[in-house]
Amino acid sequence: MALVTTMGVVPVILLVLAAFDSVSTALSFPNSFGKEFITAFPENIAFYHPTQPYNRIVITALHSDTTVIVKMKELGSTDTRNLNVAQEVVIPGSAELKRSKFSNNTIHVTSNNDIIVLAISQRGESIQTTVVPPVESLGTEYHVPPIPEMMHPQPQIDPGNHLFRLIIINNKETNEVTISGPAGENETVSLQPFQLVQLWLNRSLPEPHVLADHPVAVLYSHPCAATTNCTCSFLFSPLYPVTAWGSEYLVHPSLENGALNETTFLLTTNQSVSLLSGPPTEPLQLQSSHELPFYPFLPGGSSLVKTSSLVSLTLHRPGLLLSLIPTHSFSSCYLLHSLNAMKNQALLVAPTAQTEGVQQGNTALDVTWTPMMGTEYSWALVDFGTEYRKHVIWHSSSKMAAYYLGETNGMVFGNPAASVSTDPDSKGCLLRPEVVTLGDEQGGWPESLKYCQDQGYSLVSLNTEEFLLQVTNKLRESETQIQGQTQGQVWIGLRRSSLTGQWYWLSKAAVSFSHWAQDEPGTPIQGQCAMMTLDPQGNYTWSDQSCCEALPAVCYREPLHFPLQ
Repeated sequence: MALVTTMGVVPVILLVLAAFDSVSTALSFPNSFGKEFITAFPENIAFYHPTQPYNRIVITALHSDTTVIVKMKELGSTDTRNLNVAQEVVIPGSAELKRSKFSNNTIHVTSNNDIIVLAISQRGESIQTTVVPPVESLGTEYHVPPIPEMMHPQPQIDPGNHLFRLIIINNKETNEVTISGPAGENETVSLQPFQLVQLWLNRSLPEPHVLADHPVAVLYSHPCAATTNCTCSFLFSPLYPVTAWGSEYLVHPSLENGALNETTFLLTTNQSVSLLSGPPTEPLQLQSSHELPFYPFLPGGSSLVKTSSLVSLTLHRPGLLLSLIPTHSFSSCYLLHSLNAMKNQALLVAPTAQTEGVQQGNTALDVTWTPMMGTEYSWALVDFGTEYRKHVIWHSSSKMAAYYLGETNGMVFGNPAASVSTDPDSKGCLLRPEVVTLGDEQGGWPESLKYCQDQGYSLVSLNTEEFLLQVTNKLRESETQIQGQTQGQVWIGLRRSSLTGQWYWLSKAAVSFSHWAQDEPGTPIQGQCAMMTLDPQGNYTWSDQSCCEALPAVCYREPLHFPLQ
């Protein structure tokens, strides 16, 4: 049976949710950074004046010397940028989707290094922001949230604009995508590379289930969702694959912000599920996805929504579709952008015992934290002002959640903040962790140097006492055991110059600190290269040795941090 009927020129999907086996484990909320992205800009008609769209993407490079290519297939346009910081790429108004079922109006972003892509869809005062998931975070199975109940639209609005839209965007391979229901109803569409299909959803029956042969991006939008005072709001949010779902979510009273009666949870599931905490006061058994009322204080005063199996939880209120981050997918560092002439805030959730570890840029965050009842977490709002700017918020020792919230003329919009790092680090927003490793091969000093370089590391240069303690502590904690080596000796990146006989570090740091053993070093004839003894007492002293001695190496790679300013 075909799932799509006709209403004028607008296809309408009538579906019933299928019951599918649950995913055994959740991977994580999608990474925000990657080297390839696909997206589109849904139709936005919520600003009634004849104003052209001002759609754009903000691309933030995580590394220097980054080359980014933005391709718009329908327009035949290619824009190449060399980035060291964030740059804005304005998308022509003609790239906004209209009412065709199939379209090539897609945007394809590629890069030689990791980047983060923020999409801003704006027409006049109607605006939405979303972090575009990278291709590597896309999936082949999606479930669409329940369609929220809203006010009746104005009669002068085209009936086709009363409905939510499901937008499925294909990547670079020809793809078969099936949209299905529980009684065998289904529609299969074939998508060419970088083509999309746009489907209209009817609230009279539950939401569809999407299966694709290859990963796709899926967007959920409404061009003009009726609100109050003869107005409507544009809604736009990416959907996340089943692998990104969770079973614990924290909610905060600030999200309803004066719109309690119009704020609901959209709980998406692929099987029967029990609410173990959260509304209502008695455990609720759900056979399918469900719209639930928003409670500023959940039963027992808890702010935790916990379910018996993996679900997706989205908060809906006028102007806002906000996917909540499951607790197991909290990160340690987030990137947010404030927009010009808007009220800009960050909503943060962090462990109550570790709120002092939250930093904004190079300074500790000075905000008021409010405990979340029934949990070990607290929340805070950070005011960003009304100017366009990049903000980095990070935790030195724990993980947290962050959301961007914007407001214009009383209408709230926003998105989960872009996760930059999941590994807390006391020195900042960690992009690449420090590596201290013992080589598993023995060779002379030159061979050890090459061994480390072949792994992408360097032979370690222990040029300060602090760094020596840092490295030796990691060696002491390492599970790697050196067996059968002469007195547990290893090569380090220190040797004599063949011209002057002076000691130098491979890192070219000054030799202002040393940790020689007693009566070391000897004469140049006795040894040209430095080795370190892995003393059981933890002394880790140095001595000179013939560079031909067969020993393993201590290889090192320094950590890489994202600029905080």
